[in-house]
Amino acid sequence: MVHAHEKELQGIIDYCELNDIALFVIVFPDLADLENLKFVSDHVLNYFNQRDIPTMDVYNLVKCHGQADRVVNFQDSHPSVKTHKIVGIELAELIGNDNREIP
Repeated sequence: MVHAHEKELQGIIDYCELNDIALFVIVFPDLADLENLKFVSDHVLNYFNQRDIPTMDVYNLVKCHGQADRVVNFQDSHPSVKTHKIVGIELAELIGNDNREIP
């Protein structure tokens, strides 16, 4: 199963390289339960980091916030407005600090 997932991740990298698309990866953990599935998001982060793809670990950005601040509500674990704002600010910085050639 891990091999199939890595093949999909590599497919994204290959597509971006083939089409001269600058790739930035934002990895969201399970926002309703940060710790139990962290190993999954860590694997994805490591995969892209080993390939020098700029990544953002949302876990590190939201771990100090309570679940009620991270998610829409207790029935909807999508990112809250606050989480989106935090990610947006960090994404602007990630893109701004990127030194790769523009295709």
